[in-house]
Amino acid sequence: MFYLSIKIFFARILDVTLGVIRTVEIVKKNTIKAVIIAFFEVLIWYIVAREALTYKEFNIVIAVCYSLGYAFGTLIGSFISNYFISGNSGIFIVSKVIKKKEINIIKNNGYRLSSLTLDNDNKMLFIEVDNRKVKGLLSLIKSIDKQSFVCIIDAKKNFFNFL
Repeated sequence: MFYLSIKIFFARILDVTLGVIRTVEIVKKNTIKAVIIAFFEVLIWYIVAREALTYKEFNIVIAVCYSLGYAFGTLIGSFISNYFISGNSGIFIVSKVIKKKEINIIKNNGYRLSSLTLDNDNKMLFIEVDNRKVKGLLSLIKSIDKQSFVCIIDAKKNFFNFL
């Protein structure tokens, strides 16, 4: 029973992690990858669920390991999707503080951007950045202007190719 519980725990981590990654691939419109991942995800789930449900008697340890595997799979899948699955974000910033000097600081830190001066002398910046570099950019922006308004969107396509 101990071996079965551990096996169920790790198998659930694997199948739920695959489920999270599959969902990210669907959102990114990578249908073929999502279909392949879905096959293995459900195959693992079926085998594990069958073993868990056909154990000769109800056992709370198996149920807890099944549930913990799901929870840890969600955690690990989220970690993987945040750090290892590439993608870009579009970041829109509105600031009263940011002027030409600050724009050059942002550019010198490796970020490509486009800017627009609004009627009230605010600057609006449009920056496309790899998802893994969003935190660094946000830290830089907050060091320049803590009061800036920041909006982050998932960039499906590289919409700054024209720069």
